[in-house]
Amino acid sequence: MNKILIIVLLIFINNIVNAQLPKTRILLIGNSLTQYKKNKMPDMLQSMLDENKKNIEIATFVMNGQSLYGFTHIKFLDKPNGFFRKNRGYTISGNDTTLPTVYQKIMNGNYDIVVLQERGNSILSYDYRKYEYYPSVKSLDSVINLSKAKTFIYESYPSFSNDSIKICPSSFFYKMQCSEVYKTLEQQYDTIKKSNEYILNKINNEIFFIPIGYVSFKFNKLFPEIELVDKTGHPTKIFQYIISSVFYVALTNEQPKFYMQNNIDYKLKSKIREVVWSSYIEYIDRQ
Repeated sequence: MNKILIIVLLIFINNIVNAQLPKTRILLIGNSLTQYKKNKMPDMLQSMLDENKKNIEIATFVMNGQSLYGFTHIKFLDKPNGFFRKNRGYTISGNDTTLPTVYQKIMNGNYDIVVLQERGNSILSYDYRKYEYYPSVKSLDSVINLSKAKTFIYESYPSFSNDSIKICPSSFFYKMQCSEVYKTLEQQYDTIKKSNEYILNKINNEIFFIPIGYVSFKFNKLFPEIELVDKTGHPTKIFQYIISSVFYVALTNEQPKFYMQNNIDYKLKSKIREVVWSSYIEYIDRQ
């Protein structure tokens, strides 16, 4: 009986301590790959964190189909789905009302971590990386640093298609050449990895990549029969569970815990957690 009382008391004290600690605030900037209407990853991640008593709060700034470069070059209006494009880069003007909304969101939100998610497989194109991806990461990272937050990047993942692919990115700003033909997932991830290395070497070596691409690539090798993306190219519910688990590890430095509120088979969830943890540790060890 005394042991039970001690355990209950320790749980009660732990809950009080957690309630008194300041929340870690996370902002996710991205598009439907982050917050697909069918399988909302931020909600799944928040539930995981809450279930395990983590004092972390997730906020989002998302727009379907938007790229990071687009976010840095548009300004939203105060009406649903309304915006106009603002063909200008970021400058320190001293007046944040003149800046695109994404910068205001970063500067005014008191976030600890800002996560950047790029559009689909666009970074497989050399022109896209050169003209849009790298400049937008540099611009956003500079503002994130000004806000005293840390920059994390949601690592892009391969197409998970058995067919050869060639990426021909669309852009409002530049005319771009199509990418080389990628015949294997290994070739795709190799380009993703090299783009990560470029950012660390040329932009900021303190940026942290959440290894969605690496973990999902490893998972696909082990379980090729499990579909990770649907016909629209968006993550399936299982893939969003994998992504949420990788986020959980990156934010807590702990092995992913059981998450009750979904319809994924218990044995499959156990496999996912094992692969996520082992692949994450492997990824970190290689850095």
